Amino acid sequence: MIAVALMMSLATLSKADLAIKIHSYDTEAQPVEFALSEISKVQFGTGNFSVLLSEGEAGGSFDFRNVSKISFGEVSAVETVDRDAVMVVTPNPVRNILVLNGGQSLYGSEMNLYSVTGMHVLRVATWQGESIDVSHLPAGVYVINIQSETIKFVKL
Repeated sequence: MIAVALMMSLATLSKADLAIKIHSYDTEAQPVEFALSEISKVQFGTGNFSVLLSEGEAGGSFDFRNVSKISFGEVSAVETVDRDAVMVVTPNPVRNILVLNGGQSLYGSEMNLYSVTGMHVLRVATWQGESIDVSHLPAGVYVINIQSETIKFVKL
């Protein structure tokens, strides 16, 4: 359903000064914004979709279950999103392997994983974008922190 509405909206909107905003169920997260003029393709997979930008650059991958709303409007002049810093975790919730999409500007930084109670459960000294094996963790809510980026996920 989201795929059909998104494709129809993209086809009918003028690309000049318009943006697509992808909202998450995480109420603390700002929507991820892409200027329509920058989008070359939206690929739909099983349970997710990916935004590809001009010149084949990945804009991000989004799990259908985590998208609360997709809206269209004018490109925000106040705040632009650094797509190299935007990270999306999939799948969320996760059972075994957590994939972090995006965040290329954060590569080489320390990555820490905390339980929702604040217990430190994992440290990667120089994270390079690799997936995270969370199969050993008990079910619950966790937070990943890399520099100023904080992402919440649920372990089943």
